[in-house]
Amino acid sequence: MVVAIVSWIVLRRYATSRLAGAAAIASAYGSHLFLDWLGKDTSSPPGLTIFWPFSPTSYMSGYDLFGEVSRRYWLIDEFFIGNLKAVGWEVLVLLPAALAAWIFWSGRTLHLHRHRDPVSTSETQ
Repeated sequence: MVVAIVSWIVLRRYATSRLAGAAAIASAYGSHLFLDWLGKDTSSPPGLTIFWPFSPTSYMSGYDLFGEVSRRYWLIDEFFIGNLKAVGWEVLVLLPAALAAWIFWSGRTLHLHRHRDPVSTSETQ
């Protein structure tokens, strides 16, 4: 709810395309929840309580694509080494998708800019 309210305020004031901004924020938030859902979670209660405070039900995918993240900072090996391994795996899994999306989007926008006819200064005067 907080994300929605802050996004609405920012988009209302600064965005040139509110629909595109809202879609970008919703996609970022939704994909974050989806990727969290794919992670391993042995905490109690396990999973995501997506609908809290309306429902205490937690949801888990069971696929455990991403490793568990330790929050026990007093256990040096588990916290630093374990979390470093988790970050490395996440980068290994997500970097190809991020690069493919960036190449696709960059190629699309570059293609659009190359095919536009620039208005010459003599026509505008």
